[in-house]
Amino acid sequence: MEINPSNTENYLRVGPSLLENGGDGLFTKVDIRKNTVFSLPFSIKTTSSIPPVINSTRYSVVCYTMPLFVSDNSDLNNNCIVDGRLTTLTNAPYKSLLPLYAHIPETSMLMKCNDFAWEPGIFEDMYEFNTIRNKMEIILVFTTGKPVQLAVITNDFIKRGIEVGLTYGFDYWYSGSVCTQKYKEMV
Repeated sequence: MEINPSNTENYLRVGPSLLENGGDGLFTKVDIRKNTVFSLPFSIKTTSSIPPVINSTRYSVVCYTMPLFVSDNSDLNNNCIVDGRLTTLTNAPYKSLLPLYAHIPETSMLMKCNDFAWEPGIFEDMYEFNTIRNKMEIILVFTTGKPVQLAVITNDFIKRGIEVGLTYGFDYWYSGSVCTQKYKEMV
């Protein structure tokens, strides 16, 4: 399965979201086939928290923290890639994984994508039902039994010019440990 690491700009563009108070949104530049995969840039950490760096006051970076492992709460029917093959988490080598976290910079174009399934105060079953509104989801990529990458996959054909939604997952919104955190980056 081919992963497009640097061609995101050929497929997608950032623009004002069509959602009320949506901020930026992500729009397609061209028609995109189902199961097109884009890599997400990230750094791996052993904790979900990002400690502040006190010595720098130049600028702060917003970083999104997401699990790079399969937890007991994970839906095993979710997609993933294992050794280049699209499958589900039921086929993923997840039992021996240490809890690692991916810290994804806000500057990643894919993180400009809104989650059309989320609404404040929503319950998990309604969130799961609403994910049909999204055309992309974040998935784990495993190579030789280890999680090596986070990627975004299209779960449907997407026409040119459409604002696309990305399923972040209910736990992303609900959990205090997987949330947007600010930290100051040393220059």
